[in-house]
Amino acid sequence: MSLDSLLISFGVNIASSFIYDVARKFFQEQQDSSLQDFKNELSKSLEIENAEIISDSIIEFLAKNGDINISGSKIFAKESIFLTSSSGTKFQIKDGSSSKTEHNSVDVGKGSITGKNGAEMKQSKEGISFST
Repeated sequence: MSLDSLLISFGVNIASSFIYDVARKFFQEQQDSSLQDFKNELSKSLEIENAEIISDSIIEFLAKNGDINISGSKIFAKESIFLTSSSGTKFQIKDGSSSKTEHNSVDVGKGSITGKNGAEMKQSKEGISFST
């Protein structure tokens, strides 16, 4: 199967350069890899850039199988927002991102908030808390 065919099977347009770059690098380095190997490689990281994420109640990001990086994005949930990492993973919210509820907000600016190996950031009516 060609790289183009593989990406199309995932519903990815070739213009989606992040996926294309990851796939090209992966198959150059791992020439005898399977489709499942590639799926596992893709699941190692979730990159959210310049997105607007809105919920009527709760948003929860759980970095369980890989890292979550949020950049230049706006997150809003009426009730609460959770960012949680598991052992060996991290979450990061950075570069102009904001996280807001009806009760409070976090504006990251040019910095970042990073949690790893079980850390959690919680926004709710009780306030904003960080735990490890």
